[in-house]
Amino acid sequence: MSRFNYTENELQIDPFLHSHGYKNVDSPLQCDGKCCSYGVYVDEEEHKKILANADSIKKYFDETQPTNVSLWFEKEFISDSDFPSGKCIGTEVYNDKCVFLNKNGKCTLQQTSITEGKHPWELKPYYCITFPIVVINKKIEWDDMLDGERLCCTARNDFNTSCAQACELEMNFILGKHHENVLATKHNEL
Repeated sequence: MSRFNYTENELQIDPFLHSHGYKNVDSPLQCDGKCCSYGVYVDEEEHKKILANADSIKKYFDETQPTNVSLWFEKEFISDSDFPSGKCIGTEVYNDKCVFLNKNGKCTLQQTSITEGKHPWELKPYYCITFPIVVINKKIEWDDMLDGERLCCTARNDFNTSCAQACELEMNFILGKHHENVLATKHNEL
């Protein structure tokens, strides 16, 4: 597979992000949260931040979510160089969904941040923010986990809007640019 001859912030950008995309109104903004059902890996520092805010987070849990923090994460960290600390841990799946996903398919971490007057992504894990874009071995790629299953995660080779354009907020977040503009988007809704 060929690659573009450029990098940003020492990250290569997979050409797939420009050669595939969405037709008309299909896009990740039509997300139904299915990807959130499986949980996510979080960096050690994100784990600490979530636990430090546990009392606030629990206030926004519904009856389908465990308030016992010992049920929020897997038991052991694993080594992974794609995380800043070099270690990550998975969120648990509880009631067939990530512990932080409420019964309405909304992220309680994002809901907590918004309701408490913080940036919507203050507590949200990196890979939750960037999905369906991922960084693997210093390469920005498309995650095809739900390709063909969900329109919001299915990139096509006949498109009006490239994956990179449709995921501009996610791309800018990865590249460290302009993520303040999330405040004027659907990402700021409860």
